[in-house]
Amino acid sequence: MYNKKKHGNTTFYSHLLYSPANHSVYLPVRIPLSRLLTSIASTILLFLTGCSAGRSLSKTKMEGRVEFLGVFTHTVHWLPFDKQVETMEEILARNPYIKGVGIRAPWRFFSPTKDACETKDFLELVRFLKERKLHVYVALIPGSLCTPGWVFDEGAGKITTHGPLSQVMPYTVVPWDPVYMKHWEIFLKKIAPIIEAEEGIFSVDILGHNAMMEMHMPGGEENLEQWRSFGWSPEVVWENWKHWVDFYAGQFPHKKLAITLSLMYGPETADLTTRIATYAIEKYPSRIILTNHQLHGRFDYMNAEDPQHGSQIKFRDRAPSGWECLGSWWQQPDRQGSVDLAVYNTLKANPLFIQIWNRDALVNPDYAGRIAECFEEYSRISPAELKEKLQAEGKYKTREQNTWKPKDHKPGSDSQLPSPSKERYPEYYEAFRKGFAGD
Repeated sequence: MYNKKKHGNTTFYSHLLYSPANHSVYLPVRIPLSRLLTSIASTILLFLTGCSAGRSLSKTKMEGRVEFLGVFTHTVHWLPFDKQVETMEEILARNPYIKGVGIRAPWRFFSPTKDACETKDFLELVRFLKERKLHVYVALIPGSLCTPGWVFDEGAGKITTHGPLSQVMPYTVVPWDPVYMKHWEIFLKKIAPIIEAEEGIFSVDILGHNAMMEMHMPGGEENLEQWRSFGWSPEVVWENWKHWVDFYAGQFPHKKLAITLSLMYGPETADLTTRIATYAIEKYPSRIILTNHQLHGRFDYMNAEDPQHGSQIKFRDRAPSGWECLGSWWQQPDRQGSVDLAVYNTLKANPLFIQIWNRDALVNPDYAGRIAECFEEYSRISPAELKEKLQAEGKYKTREQNTWKPKDHKPGSDSQLPSPSKERYPEYYEAFRKGFAGD
């Protein structure tokens, strides 16, 4: 009935994802008794109802939803891979609720010189996470500060970024530049067989037309003037994105492929986010995961018409979704809103995982624990029923009731926030010059 494939700790089906409950339990800093009892009760319920991949899951989740893999976090991209192991070891010793990790892997770490593909430390990180039975996906980041300097020495074009985003990406490579494309493809061809052989990795992010991990690209007239000097047009962007979708599908035939949806250059490319998602899903059915790094719980905002995240709802029956939180629950609680509404927003689509910032996973296990607790409860009912429940409990908010405004947040300011990683490894942060938001 299902096309079944095994990737590490996760068994994938063409229509349904099922993740066995085989996660290790780590020693916590603190686990509320009520949450511990809830977890035990849920485990007993799963056993008694006989839930399995081939049986009805109606008693534990809504029909048609993929199996939720849990709360994820990510590594700090500007840290060398051996230091990423150190930080993840500390997080996992403190936080029993983390069930998956996204590895953020800059191209420059693999290829400090032309033709190099250094994978030893990267594979040690993968195996460290695999031994702890965590779900792992990989984002090989090619743009901005992650591009090796020698690529530009070879003649690849780049623009100098103007505006607020210049704090997090002072420059970035031209995604359709033939020199860049040639060397990025050479690298991907080298590392693809290595990643394909790692069963602990279930997914790879499609990254080629990216300055960071999202689709965000420097917009505004000053930046667009530079882009146009390299031949930029919406059609060029569209064709380049299709190229990278097809290239990744060919290089990673046994992995899921994730696309992190967001708006790009400006109004001229507003429709491309949905077009790219549609292209990928129609050409590679059952292989695509649609992700988004804008999750918050300030109000009810997810809708199928939105050009940034609407595809996650539009294609909820054809592709699972993953989310990273817009901000830090620890440092930006007003920007994040409530966990209840954040989980509610994800349940309008088909949630595979919810990801919190690395620092949030480290400083307080309760952020991940609360998300897991809400999801366990709320995923048993429909979004319409959940909306009524939140309204009755006074937890529901509309956009008009939102008290936090975008003017309260300066783009690029996330990178200026203090973080445990910056305090512990200032020399690596400085060496990378400037980090991206959400480390």
